[in-house]
This record gives sequence, C-alpha cells and structure tokens, in this order.
Amino acid sequence: MMKNVPTREEIEAIRNSILLPFMLDMLEAELRKLQHDRQPLRNLFVEANESLSRDIFNELVTVRKYLKEHDIKVVEGDRVGEEMHYKFWCRGYEDEFMLMRFLAKSELSIRFGRYIGEMGTRWKKERLTR
Repeated sequence: MMKNVPTREEIEAIRNSILLPFMLDMLEAELRKLQHDRQPLRNLFVEANESLSRDIFNELVTVRKYLKEHDIKVVEGDRVGEEMHYKFWCRGYEDEFMLMRFLAKSELSIRFGRYIGEMGTRWKKERLTR
C-alpha cells in the first residue's frame, strides 16, 4: 500500500468538507424563507435552524482543522449535469472523485435527520436539568 494514500477516516473527512457546506447553505436559504413567514411556530423553527447551523458549523471547523493537520487539500472541479467533481491532495497523493447530486441530497437528508435527533436529545436534557 502506498504511504500517502488517504485512510478511510481521511476520506470521510474529505466527504464531510464537501457535504457540510451544502448543509449550511440549505439552512441559510431556509432561514431567509422563515424570516418572511408569519406562521405561529416561526420562532421555534428559527431557533432550531440556528441550533442546527451552529452544530454543523462547529463540525465543519473540526473537519477543516483535521484536513489541515493531515496535509489534505480539497478543491471543487467542474459540475456537469448531475455530477459534482472534486480533486484532493493528501500528503502528495493526488486523486479526484465525483458525487452524484441525487446521492448527495439523499445523504444530506440522512445527516439532517441525525443532527435533528441529536438536537432533540440535547433539548430534552436541558429541559430536565431546569
């Protein structure tokens, strides 16, 4: 095995460095919609959005720090139809990969579900400790 080939953990960090910003963009777009909404639960949805955004942003900071510490660089390449292309360098090893938009959307839905579950658990704990 080549020494510079990224580990499974490093590949996961590379994927996270790509997917987490998409999640933040989606939350920002949703927040803009909520700011003009007049529904009674708007404040709850805004608070939930801001909480999710903080959690995802904190994870993204951790991922970017990890990439820097492991000498990994990721850049976006071309977008061709439903394909999103990326290049990465890992300690001198260079490779590229492609994400299909529909697969990325599916993964983002799963990740949002995980974050929302974690947020709900955290809110329950906070309510019990009051």
